[in-house]
Amino acid sequence: RIVLDSALPPLCRTLATGSPRLMTLMARLCAFLALAMGQARSLPNILFLMADQHRHDAIGAGSRTPNLDSLAADGARFGMHFSSTPTCTPARAAILTGRSPWRHGMLGYGVVAESYPQALAATLAALGYQTAVIGKDHFGWNKTSNTGISHGFESLQIYDGLGNGLANGSEFDDYDQWFQKQRPGESPLKSGGLGWNDWRAAAYVYEEQLHPTAWTGRNAVDKLKSLTAQDQPFFLKVSFHRPHSPYDPPQRFLDSTASPARRPAKSSDGWDEQFRQCARRGARDTWCGEMDDKALDLT
Repeated sequence: RIVLDSALPPLCRTLATGSPRLMTLMARLCAFLALAMGQARSLPNILFLMADQHRHDAIGAGSRTPNLDSLAADGARFGMHFSSTPTCTPARAAILTGRSPWRHGMLGYGVVAESYPQALAATLAALGYQTAVIGKDHFGWNKTSNTGISHGFESLQIYDGLGNGLANGSEFDDYDQWFQKQRPGESPLKSGGLGWNDWRAAAYVYEEQLHPTAWTGRNAVDKLKSLTAQDQPFFLKVSFHRPHSPYDPPQRFLDSTASPARRPAKSSDGWDEQFRQCARRGARDTWCGEMDDKALDLT
């Protein structure tokens, strides 16, 4: 039986006898945790930036991403780095747990589990980090406590981009609640009548400061100032919902962005016919890749 510091996770505080190999491994891990917690001031701060559905080639030459270009120039760019899955919530579960879809249990789109044996933020919190998330999590919303499901994050300011943006929707998150204070009774999705999986685009109809991207960035800056003023390392995840649809940038971005030079590629051999489920139900939807052919024209 090995007993370690009471501030460590329960598994480390008391290790019952078992497999010698497992005991050795866990003892080393817990010794590392104890050392790290004793040297919390030397741990680096971590700012984790991410954007939803940002294509790998929408950066650098031919794109307007000066801040990302600056980060790449001052750091490293991984040109052969692949996601374990191209689908929304399974990819987020992989980031959360460090496991592949076969290991975390989500092979396709669905609801992220409310808890896992190991989670990124919880692990870092055990090392002495302050943990915070701003923007899109898509880890679930607890309507009883009126907060996002934490998974180890101590501070949450969530905009998942789900529901209708109103109190009667499927998720009335932190951004939605803030927006209703600014524009009572109005819909955040008013711009062009766009939906969450629409291929069309429209200019944002409200003041730019009300846009979810502006809200996320503004709150991230405020949180960074707060965290850096404290004598404790931090892990801050800032997750931008856009460029996930709806495609609703402020008009000035539409005006200053060149139109594509060529028509998007389209399947012509029928391989995607099996996925045309929405049309069979009587409604076309980009969820099934069912775009009107004329929507792909550049004229």
